[in-house]
Amino acid sequence: MKKLSIVKIILRVLFSLIFLGLAIWFILPMRVAIFDIGNLLGLFLSICGLAVSVFWNKFKSICKKISSRKLGKCILVIITSLVTIGVSYVVVISGFMIAAALKAPNENSTVIVLGCKVNGKNPSLMLSKRLEAAYEYLNENKNAVCIVSGGKGSNEEISEAQCMYNYLTEKGIASDRIIMEDESTTTSENLEFSKKIIEEKGYNKDIAIVTDGFHEFRASMLAKKVGLNPTGAVSADTPLYLLATYHFRETIAIANEAIFG
Repeated sequence: MKKLSIVKIILRVLFSLIFLGLAIWFILPMRVAIFDIGNLLGLFLSICGLAVSVFWNKFKSICKKISSRKLGKCILVIITSLVTIGVSYVVVISGFMIAAALKAPNENSTVIVLGCKVNGKNPSLMLSKRLEAAYEYLNENKNAVCIVSGGKGSNEEISEAQCMYNYLTEKGIASDRIIMEDESTTTSENLEFSKKIIEEKGYNKDIAIVTDGFHEFRASMLAKKVGLNPTGAVSADTPLYLLATYHFRETIAIANEAIFG
């Protein structure tokens, strides 16, 4: 019995530390004014998990009282089922996301770099990471051409496409290998408008999508929907403090895309 009690205590401490760590991870992006469904919902669920772990005995007692009534028992079954389904979904879809991010593209695929925020005329941290990944692929695949895709936001001095073009040409990529698509405002438009360019210019229809690793799976889904053939991913390294927030948000976006299109 003592050994069993010790194991239970260790498990409670372990789960408490895990949920505390997750809560802190979801809080970190808030320091740079990032508040979205990823970190807000993630933080809420982490705090709930932490509370259950810390006050496990109290939680069990409350559940026991609720389950003593038929309606209460039904509610608990529903909640437990939803939690189980939710956790299973996140685990499974995370596996698909990781696999998509790690899939190497064919040689000399047509590169599509998905836009991201521009600070004035300079790439944001996340856009810089995407451009680093694009540069590396283009430098290794001399016959590959690149479409930089992204319009101009209201708080940006130049379009995302122009910013990406400037970065890559300054790094030494020949300007005739880079085509700007500067009208799109969403990932779907990035890919749809890029497809038109590929068809008009007769480029290789096998494409390599350059975006953050967590985004590769959904980007590939959207690419196939518009008739493109993504052969693999050129994944950028997402800053670690942002990863939990954006990864979790992406699992929600994937579900939304699958259900509502």
